Amino acid sequence: MSISSDAKDIAIYFVNSTNMKASKALMSKTIVQAKSMLSDGFTKDEIMKTIDYVINVRKVDLRSLGYINVVISDLLPQVLKQEAQLSTQNVGKELAAFIEASRSEVRGNDESTNRNKSKLNGFGLQPRFGEKLDFDMFERP
Repeated sequence: MSISSDAKDIAIYFVNSTNMKASKALMSKTIVQAKSMLSDGFTKDEIMKTIDYVINVRKVDLRSLGYINVVISDLLPQVLKQEAQLSTQNVGKELAAFIEASRSEVRGNDESTNRNKSKLNGFGLQPRFGEKLDFDMFERP
């Protein structure tokens, strides 16, 4: 997208996040500051994530996007690190849920258990050493 449309999106996001009244002067000032950050090489997503980090984690009561413009270089590594940690935690939770779901699927498969038990009985195999054990390995505990 173009810098102008991204700057407008950032300005709207900033005003909505801070619950400020969107006056014409505030919007034009915020758009200019957003364009400045975009021309410095920051992306739209990085700026929005930094806004969220400052509001939600740092608990700063923002009145101007100028604060973000000043601190974004220092805070962006922390924002990206926190995002990576959350992503890693989410992947771990999803993996654990998948493993548990697959285990319960295997536990609940009585058809396969009965089929394997009938195959074993059909062969009529006897133990090679010693006597036949008196337990059924297919019984549920």
